Amino acid sequence: TFGMINGGATIRVRATDSVGNVSPQLTYNGVIDNAPPTLFIALECPLWGNDNWCQASATVNINSNSVGGVQSVTHTYNGETKTVSGSSASFSTSAGGVTTVSASALGKSGARSSTQSAEIKIDGAIPQIRFNGGDKTTLTLDINDSESGISRWTAQVFDANGNSVYWKESFSSQNGAMSWEGSNLPGGTYQIEIFGRDRAGLESHLERTSFSLSAVSQSPLAISQTPLAISPRPQSVVVLPAIILPTTSNLTAPDVPQ
Repeated sequence: TFGMINGGATIRVRATDSVGNVSPQLTYNGVIDNAPPTLFIALECPLWGNDNWCQASATVNINSNSVGGVQSVTHTYNGETKTVSGSSASFSTSAGGVTTVSASALGKSGARSSTQSAEIKIDGAIPQIRFNGGDKTTLTLDINDSESGISRWTAQVFDANGNSVYWKESFSSQNGAMSWEGSNLPGGTYQIEIFGRDRAGLESHLERTSFSLSAVSQSPLAISQTPLAISPRPQSVVVLPAIILPTTSNLTAPDVPQ
């Protein structure tokens, strides 16, 4: 007996007996295959986006090889397992988000490869943007992407003259009311414009949409019930006729009888 390495082999054998007779040479050509197959998983995408995201339906290609040949390939995807005869297998998928495919190959020698896995990232949908109105303290908006997720969004508010009065940037999804600095703005009609981009690089844009802000209500000034000052009540004046008292110079002595 002797050891042999994997691969193609040619064996030539002759036998010699004890008296020196030599047999005809026998030749054996064959393949030594003690190793499991090697296996590769690749994603074929017609439209690549950012960060290895595919923006369309993709094809998963599984290929394997072995010195002695491959009997079959077994793969599992979305909970379904299939075995295909031969050294390769492929299938198409449009499942959005991140999914995983796993596969192994069985060699004709009976050796099986280790299981290989690969992520499949597909996002063919633009971000969803919805504006549900606002007031002077909050704006209600939803900015989401259910497949790859939001990577960046901006919101900008304009007054009736087209001047920008507010701008915000964020790098994650937004759901529902958010606070903003609108308390000092006068009442009237405003417009909001929203931009969103997902991690696959797909973008969506909400054109300027009008909404109204009410005027600030002014509370009436309080009227004091206590007067600041009380003027004296006027008194009625009685004018009496002047009395002229007689003076001595005006007195006349009475007549004295003689």
